Amino acid sequence: MNQNQLSNVINSMKVYLSALMLMTMAMAYSQQKNFSQLTEIQSTQQKRVKQGLIGLTSWGTLNVVGGLILRSQSSGETKYFHEMNAGFNSVNLILGVAGLFDIRKEKPQDYASVVQFQNQMEKVYLINSGLDVAYMASGWAIYNRGLSQTGEEQARSYGYGKSLVLQGGFLLAYDVFMLLRMRKTGKELNGFLSKIEVAPNGIRIPLD
Repeated sequence: MNQNQLSNVINSMKVYLSALMLMTMAMAYSQQKNFSQLTEIQSTQQKRVKQGLIGLTSWGTLNVVGGLILRSQSSGETKYFHEMNAGFNSVNLILGVAGLFDIRKEKPQDYASVVQFQNQMEKVYLINSGLDVAYMASGWAIYNRGLSQTGEEQARSYGYGKSLVLQGGFLLAYDVFMLLRMRKTGKELNGFLSKIEVAPNGIRIPLD
């Protein structure tokens, strides 16, 4: 191999190494950009869920404390109304506090985990919406049962029935609102994922 050929080989190797270095830097930048966008979406997910849990916990606390106080100062139908409010929301309060502790835990920052959490929360709010309608229907049925009762039994049915309709109505509004908020996050996530493809070596590269 003469000097010119050797020089050409060296120059070709330099070009190849430079191109390889640029590709590596570009892929590293793409991965970092993708990770930042993913982290932002995950942060939005958790922020919205946390805000919802704070609202649920506040409602639960208000009803438990207020229900117990007002129950002790009331009688008849009103007493049972506040009694059911306190009892029903003790469950909401426990769920809300448990959820707030859970949301504080560090979540895995990868595509699969973010998508799984998104689908899970949408499903939870959708199923809960159905349960809320059932609460309202149960309250209506209990109230109607009171129409054929008298005295203390009637007061209890009226009070419990009205309370269940109220609580079911609030939870239905809450779950539908949260479902719509999470679906908004889902659209953001789908928009992000639509710009991503998986390269043969497993590296995700933005298409734009």
